[in-house]
Amino acid sequence: MELEMYMEEARHLAAQCWCDETTSDRIMDPQLAEAVARRIAVWMDSAAQSERNAEFYRNLLDQCVANLGPLAFLAYVSDDGSIQDSPLRLKIPELVAKLSQGYRLRENASETEPITAPIDEEAFWRECYPILCKAAAEFNRKHSR
Repeated sequence: MELEMYMEEARHLAAQCWCDETTSDRIMDPQLAEAVARRIAVWMDSAAQSERNAEFYRNLLDQCVANLGPLAFLAYVSDDGSIQDSPLRLKIPELVAKLSQGYRLRENASETEPITAPIDEEAFWRECYPILCKAAAEFNRKHSR
């Protein structure tokens, strides 16, 4: 644990306990304040580690999206058809399942149909080009303000 990096902020937080309306009439006990600060620092360290872990797994999911082939585009499309800057990670399991079942895009980006052959990339681009153009135009409109 890297508690020392959190101790200064934790001490400030612990000291504020004596500033509350219900405790402001008490004399601050430095040893108690330090013990409270140490416990706060443990929680801060735990929260920071949890965030590092979450970021690690978010990055793994983003790497999965990058390997979805032609279906990767769908990870950026919201249910209302709007295009997002980052993948909608909630969609990844569904897209992986579709990819593993050999699905192919139909003209509507939110619908798919099963096929037995591998994805025909030429057909995919022919079908998806209008969708991609619309998405690019929306993205440019959204980010050119």
